[in-house]
Amino acid sequence: MILITLIFLASFTTLGTAIGLNPIAVGCDLNLDYYDRDLGHSHLEPFKYCDIRCGRNILGMTCCYPSPPDALNVTFTYYSKDGYSNGRLLDWRRVEDQQYLSQNRIVFIIHGWVTKFNQEFSLEFKDAFLNNQYRNEDVIIINWSAGTKGAYHQSLANTRTVGKMVGKAILNWNIAMRTMLVGHSLGAIVTHEAATYVKENSYDKVSACVGLDPAGKLMSVKH
Repeated sequence: MILITLIFLASFTTLGTAIGLNPIAVGCDLNLDYYDRDLGHSHLEPFKYCDIRCGRNILGMTCCYPSPPDALNVTFTYYSKDGYSNGRLLDWRRVEDQQYLSQNRIVFIIHGWVTKFNQEFSLEFKDAFLNNQYRNEDVIIINWSAGTKGAYHQSLANTRTVGKMVGKAILNWNIAMRTMLVGHSLGAIVTHEAATYVKENSYDKVSACVGLDPAGKLMSVKH
């Protein structure tokens, strides 16, 4: 029975390659497993990544694994009304970077698929928040463009990594209760991942989570 199954899988893979499909990807090769200690917690299932390309499972469905944090080159640029008008890069892993944040509300702006850091969405929203004299809000722009340059399926998978990075930064800097998350398209999915990470790993919740034209392709709603 095992021999028949292996022959079937080999034939299926060969056929898929011949007609232009990616190879079957039914799981992670143990040699490719990646575990980020900064994101994993003992009371949760370890968050693993696999550095392999998208493939198709036995049912022909495309499946991708999220890329690890260091492969995405995500940047956190902090802008404030007083002091950092040109932006300051922060390290999401460093608790010490909390010292650069003011006591104002912090708005995270997260772009979507194939959207570069310096395009109009992020910068116009940043200026709108900082120039509002009736609200005391600073801005952190998340640039994860490196994670959106590939296929849509891979970019969607990468939202899990980026969201957890944002969530970890919020906890490291102890700013959950004064954090607003604003995401466009796939960036809206990142906001969900970040807010969920904060909720599951602390007693806090982010104060607001805003999704602008959230991505719906390949997404399913359970509730």
